[in-house]
Formats: sequence, C-alpha cells, structure tokens
Amino acid sequence: MWTSPPQPALCYDQAPRGPDVFFNRRFFLWMPYKLWGMQLKYVQPGCRGNLLTGAGQYKTVRTVLDIDGYYYMGTEYLECRKGKDSKGCGKRYTAWNEVLLRQLVIGHRSYFPALLTYR
Repeated sequence: MWTSPPQPALCYDQAPRGPDVFFNRRFFLWMPYKLWGMQLKYVQPGCRGNLLTGAGQYKTVRTVLDIDGYYYMGTEYLECRKGKDSKGCGKRYTAWNEVLLRQLVIGHRSYFPALLTYR
C-alpha cells in the first residue's frame, strides 16, 4: 500500500532535470474494497444498510502531515447500489470515510496510517 519515490543522489556530476527530484514524497493507497474484498455498508435512511461496491478511484490526492514530514494519500470510491437491477441511492463515499473505517476489523483498520481532518 506504500510506495516510496527514488531518493536523490548524494552527489551529481550533471545538474538534475529539475527540482522535483528533491521534493518527491511517499504515497499511500487505501483500497480496502479492492485489496481485501471487504463488505462495507453505509447507513443512509433510504438505503437501509445496502452493501457498497467499487466505483473507481477518488481523483483527489490528500497531503497528510506525518511526524517527520508529509506524504500523499489516495483512495477509492464506494457506491451504494441495492442490487444489479436497481442503483440504490447512488451516493458515493470515499473509503477513508470514518463510518466505513469503523466497520473494518482491527487487523485491517490498523493499516490505515492517519487521523484525517478537514484541514
């Protein structure tokens, strides 16, 4: 779930292509539905706890402050569908939503590395 960019060289005999080489950050991809096939539900009044299904990747990447710096985090969308014939409420939720995280068993929940806030 973690990827780390290559570290810049300690010594250069030619100038690097740009400053990006010095500012790359780690990336964490959180996809409990895709990785483990978790059965997640979202409690909406009209949905009555329907199972959520995968609906692609969330386009926004978050920047997360860690103890020793920042890293990026991406996740997947999960969508409410009642069944194959009907779409349910059709609402989409990110997999790092606190309501969904609380449904995971502690072993899987412990892989999630952050406490997310709005800022």
